[in-house]
Amino acid sequence: MFIFSIIYPLDKRQKLEIEMNSCNEQVSIVNNEMNYISQRILKLDSTTNNYKDSIEYLRKSSRLNSKNTIRALKDTLNYKLDRIKYDIYLLEQKRTSVHWEKQKLAILQEHINEFNTYKDWILWSGIVFAIIGFCGWVYITYKGMSMP
Repeated sequence: MFIFSIIYPLDKRQKLEIEMNSCNEQVSIVNNEMNYISQRILKLDSTTNNYKDSIEYLRKSSRLNSKNTIRALKDTLNYKLDRIKYDIYLLEQKRTSVHWEKQKLAILQEHINEFNTYKDWILWSGIVFAIIGFCGWVYITYKGMSMP
C-alpha cells in the first residue's frame, strides 16, 4: 500500500502536469498569433491610407489606364482585408479553444490536488497498518518465545 500510494499518484500527477504544460503552450501560441494579427491590422491601416491617396490621385487624372489601376488597387486592398478578416475568424476560434483549455487546466489542477489528498490518505493508512502489523508481529513473537 505504501508503494502504491507513492507511485500511482506520482504517475498521474506527472501526466496531468504534462497536460497543463501543453495547454499553457497553446495559450502562448494564441497570444503570439494575436500580436501578429494586430501588427498586420496596423500595417493594413497604413497601407489603406497609402492606397486611398493613390486612388484619389488617380481619380483626379482622368486617364483610361488609371481606372484599371484603381480597380487593381481596390482588389488588392479587398484581398488583404478579407485575409485579415479570415485571420481574425481563426483567432476567435483559437480564443474559444484556449478558453476551454484554461477551464481544462483548472480541472486538471483540481485532479492534481485530489491525487495529493488520495496519496496522503493511502500513505498514512499504510504507515498506521505497518505500525500495527509490526506491533502485532513483535507481540506474537514475544508470546511465542515465552511459551515452553
